[in-house]
Amino acid sequence: MKKIFTNALLSFFIIILFGSFISPDSNKNPLHNENEHTGMMLPVESTWVDSVFNTLSLQEKIGQLFMVSAYSNKGQEHHQKIMQLIKDYNIGGLIFFQGTPDKQVRRTNIYQNYSEVPLMIGMDAEWGLGMRLDSSISYPRQMALGAIQNDSLIYKMGLDIGKQLRRMGIHINFAPVVDVNNNPANPVIGSRSFGENKENVARKGIEYMNGLQDKRVLAVAKHFPGHGDTDIDSHKALPVIGHDSLRMDSIEMFPFKQLINNGVGGMMTAHLNIPSLIKENTRPATLSENVVTNLLRESFSFNGLIFTDALNMHGVTNHFDPGEIEYEALKAGNDVLLYPRDIPTAISHIKKQVRKGNLSEETINESCRRILAFKYWAGLDSYSSQIKQQKEVVPSDSLNKDINKPEYNALIQQLRESSLVLLKNEKDILPVKNLEETRIAGLVLGSNGKSPFLETLDRYKKVDHFVKNNEAFNQGMIETLSQYDLVLAGITGTHQSRSNNYGLKRGYYNFLDSLSSHTNVALVHFANPYGLSLLPKNNNFAGLVVGFNDDSLTQHVAAQSLFGGNKINGKLPVSVENIYQESSGISVNNKIRLKYGLPESVGMSSRKLKKVDSLLQAAVDSMATPGGQIVVARDGKVIYNKAF
Repeated sequence: MKKIFTNALLSFFIIILFGSFISPDSNKNPLHNENEHTGMMLPVESTWVDSVFNTLSLQEKIGQLFMVSAYSNKGQEHHQKIMQLIKDYNIGGLIFFQGTPDKQVRRTNIYQNYSEVPLMIGMDAEWGLGMRLDSSISYPRQMALGAIQNDSLIYKMGLDIGKQLRRMGIHINFAPVVDVNNNPANPVIGSRSFGENKENVARKGIEYMNGLQDKRVLAVAKHFPGHGDTDIDSHKALPVIGHDSLRMDSIEMFPFKQLINNGVGGMMTAHLNIPSLIKENTRPATLSENVVTNLLRESFSFNGLIFTDALNMHGVTNHFDPGEIEYEALKAGNDVLLYPRDIPTAISHIKKQVRKGNLSEETINESCRRILAFKYWAGLDSYSSQIKQQKEVVPSDSLNKDINKPEYNALIQQLRESSLVLLKNEKDILPVKNLEETRIAGLVLGSNGKSPFLETLDRYKKVDHFVKNNEAFNQGMIETLSQYDLVLAGITGTHQSRSNNYGLKRGYYNFLDSLSSHTNVALVHFANPYGLSLLPKNNNFAGLVVGFNDDSLTQHVAAQSLFGGNKINGKLPVSVENIYQESSGISVNNKIRLKYGLPESVGMSSRKLKKVDSLLQAAVDSMATPGGQIVVARDGKVIYNKAF
């Protein structure tokens, strides 16, 4: 028997189609039932809400209206400051920023045990925990999601992010961004928006919202009444939007109204001045009664929680002082005061205004009751019994495993695949068809090291690699690459900030355009689509794909798409000057080759598949065979490929 193994082929090709490796959830319908959404409905009557509310003094009720910034990567001084605010002012919640999952959960448990009233915990997790925490998952930014044609994928993403947030003891996600980004010069929204089409923004915002709230995580739509058409960052100054009220209602506020009609539980007001809605030219919408109460609360019938944007931003602090800001925000109709600069000063000033009769105690009572009703909806009423039993409010065991499950990454790959947009496909050059007869070069601009893009190209055909990290091109390089029938090029090393052209270099595009006069060039733009404005007009590219980002996964799925491993059917979510219009995109639905992905993407289990390793490893260790390779494929996808 040993001799038989020794003379066997060095590689094994295994196609696994049987059930023992299939995930137990693989047969569930991946589409959601629109009638099963949890929604956000604050309880009209609650014994728990009444019992807590009746124990609070005026100062403690005011304290419930504050959400304070917290960091798990800061030291003991910061930690003690949070503890003091909980003890002295009965603050209502925390918004966590940078840190690690383990440290954040440890501190969350300490703070919840220390607080007389359970704390609502929030986070800016627009693209998942990875937006704030290391060792955690990041999903595509919303502009990439705006290109996806299957909106149910956005719902599934919302569900997954909701699961991860709840596992971390987080009850509020300050997402989705439903600003209509119709200004390419916007320095603060940009890739955080689903795009410039108000219907697309609304549809995807609703899907994301439903996914979160179906997992009992409050979705907070932002930034009301619409931060998309600005060219000033409200973190630095107060932007002004000059549109009349009809335009604001029909475009900017359209997605917010749609989310309200579909049950969004939270709304964040923006530090924007809108002369058509606000008479004072230094007053942001956050502090405007006409915007917050008259428009949002009364005209739009919004009954959920209204959060201010961060009250330390210059869009509000340039014109109002601490204490005055918080008072004006409550007077305008906000419920939750987010990221205040000075809580003692703020509470003192608010109490003073109540005594003077400038702010009614009933206004504070109404907001406090809404906050307590939300805490009840989120299940925080159970925390007291857990604390009494000396249980962790948020279990720390297996935390990193729970928030980094393989099935989460499988969905991220599907989102990346579905977001790719094909803008040019001359002579039907993509996907590449005649591999044996086509000389192909792989070219990466903007990188020095290994490229996932080039490595994935090699899975389909061994291509010659070329890498360049500067704009010093010469004629010799054009002559060399012109010898190939096709150059598959990727521009990497980019970022999402509008500053410095998203990290793009005009010289790269000029070189590729010159090269495309001599041979076929198919370019993958691993960058924000607004960067396409650097393209030479009337360029000669045979193929052009927008990848939105240059992370390794996007490079991986884009390379597969060039060879027909993945379909391409995304649509551009924004217009790029007069070059490409919103909704542009060529669909390529003829999947002609195997694709590569995770076992969970086809309903199989990574953990179970690893057990196969021991079988072949035992054969190698016993010298029954000098080596081998396991390749597992299912449903047209290679999901396991390992050499021994």
